[in-house]
Amino acid sequence: MSSRNGGIGLHEVSEVVVLRAYLMLRTRNRTSNELVDGIRQHYTQHFLAGGTVYGWYDVFIELDVPNQKKLTTIKQELLHDHLNVTHIETAVERTSDHPLGTPVLWS
Repeated sequence: MSSRNGGIGLHEVSEVVVLRAYLMLRTRNRTSNELVDGIRQHYTQHFLAGGTVYGWYDVFIELDVPNQKKLTTIKQELLHDHLNVTHIETAVERTSDHPLGTPVLWS
């Protein structure tokens, strides 16, 4: 059962509160494809979507995480374990009515 939670970026699914987070990463040249594959394999329970893009950022990642602390841990691990990551920006969705693990469809 999905219900709206009054907090910013939170939704409740089966009494589990999660954050939908979007990570935008800058990487060293020619390393973004390997990075997406590594994140997909290492964070399978949180990973929803990801890909390489052209522009200011090299990689976009969409995650569902249980709380802000886990999101911070993931960001710290990415910066520490992946030397090719040079910068990470984060956006957290304000409101969510979609169940855990489902991609957001924009209309």
